[in-house]
Amino acid sequence: MPSGEHIRIRIESRQSLHGDPDGMKVRSELLITEAEGVRREVAGATHILFEEREEESAKADKIHLVIRDGSVELKRSGQITSSFLFAAGADTPAQYRTPYGEIPMRIRTRSLLLPDGRAELYIRILYDILSGEEILSTNEVSISIKKPSGF
Repeated sequence: MPSGEHIRIRIESRQSLHGDPDGMKVRSELLITEAEGVRREVAGATHILFEEREEESAKADKIHLVIRDGSVELKRSGQITSSFLFAAGADTPAQYRTPYGEIPMRIRTRSLLLPDGRAELYIRILYDILSGEEILSTNEVSISIKKPSGF
């Protein structure tokens, strides 16, 4: 793990899929990820680094969050590589690469709640994933970052 302040991160996410053949939206279960990681302040941005492991896999994806005034960038590297930029009211290109190829997408950030303080961070993002002009899914993510007990 890189050097920096040790942190505990909790991510709660929900996704509503669009484009169902019956015209219905499919709402996912609440997904929760918890991990330990590292927090660093670099050039006015907060960097959060952690690993996300699937329950039945020994492989872990590396996650890098970059929090700046007005935006959050999420980069994932592993079997699937992605890069999403969230900025309130903006449409931004997204990279999503699988072992089978790249899928062109856009992120439309509906709202972005960023922290005022720096001791404990809470971020809430509401966004759509689009392909062309079609909305593939509507998503809600809450991210809590705090020092773990004992550090």
